[in-house]
Amino acid sequence: MLSKPATTKGHPGTILGLLSLLLLASCQPRSPGPAPVSSVPAPASPAMASPAPPSPTPAQPAQAPAREAPQAILGRAQVFGDTPVRLLLRAGSLLVASGDLDLVALTPKLEKAWKAEVGTTVPPVLSKGYLYLPGEAELLVLEAESGVVHARGPGLGYGARVLPYPGGALAAGPEELTFIPSGSAEVGEILPFKEGSLTALVQGEKLLIARASGGLALLDPRTGATLAEASGPVSPWLNAHGDLAILAGLPEDGQSQGQLVAYRLPSLEELWSLPLDFAPQAEPSIDDSGILVWGQGYLAEFSLEGVAGPQIGAVCAPPLLSRGRLYYGLLTGHFVEAKSSTLEARAILRLPAALSAKPLAWEGELRLGLVDGSVLRLDPRILKPLHP
Repeated sequence: MLSKPATTKGHPGTILGLLSLLLLASCQPRSPGPAPVSSVPAPASPAMASPAPPSPTPAQPAQAPAREAPQAILGRAQVFGDTPVRLLLRAGSLLVASGDLDLVALTPKLEKAWKAEVGTTVPPVLSKGYLYLPGEAELLVLEAESGVVHARGPGLGYGARVLPYPGGALAAGPEELTFIPSGSAEVGEILPFKEGSLTALVQGEKLLIARASGGLALLDPRTGATLAEASGPVSPWLNAHGDLAILAGLPEDGQSQGQLVAYRLPSLEELWSLPLDFAPQAEPSIDDSGILVWGQGYLAEFSLEGVAGPQIGAVCAPPLLSRGRLYYGLLTGHFVEAKSSTLEARAILRLPAALSAKPLAWEGELRLGLVDGSVLRLDPRILKPLHP
């Protein structure tokens, strides 16, 4: 963790400072209301005749009980005891949560559908209705709807990553790319790649590879030919949006600070490169509004043209960029909806515990994995705005 304090570029305050102001405001005493007006007439002067007896006070209409405001948290399921939720992914109608050694599938209302002890901390990959769990000694394939072990196969070696691929899965290894037929744990076609691959993205009929030696390569998987290549960071944190590829990682010279590089597809021409104040720990999030990079508790925003924007700290998990809205969690246990281009908070909610996994969008709702091993069902439309 860097010793540099978390700051917000271009903004006078921080998220934590904003929370303090909110708490102070909520503790202010209420202003006393106006004194009730008496309906009893003023007494007559002694010179006047005795007043008639007062008419009875009319009955007041009964008031309906105040309705409670709708709650944003719609449900909570304790899944892994005290073990943090590592990953959330959607498999058809089920939500699959990954812990240290187990997988648990939940229904949309967070009822348990199945549980599988997989004995590995490697997160699963979903492809064509199957969950692939690569290990150094064994490749495990589960049926996503039932959790039943469908196939077992030999391990893929140290550092291999399994990725979704049309017709099955793709294993990116230190010296080759291995195609795995759908539902199988057996090795299929092998595409030699001596430079080593850290991850891959499918780009039409091509493969965009993050090389173990640093930078990118564009391959034709049918022939194994390298169509384009470029230097850059050593990292598996790769993403693409339109004709833009973004690689976030550590520079080839091994410096501790990160680097963010943009390339044009399919030529892999380098468009721009910017330094980062931290080492990235997740793939960048990209949409038409810009790029978000998370790592070591920091979240930074960049424009598609390579202009650095604001940066904040104390962010405890990768953010979610969904339908033009940004969601992230703080180490304090707060959940924030923010404007993606400025990171400015629009709404804040205190959670039972801090986030431990990237939020997952679910048909207008969100699913949140927490450090206490629970999963929340949340409706972001009910979050109370800071500035109504």
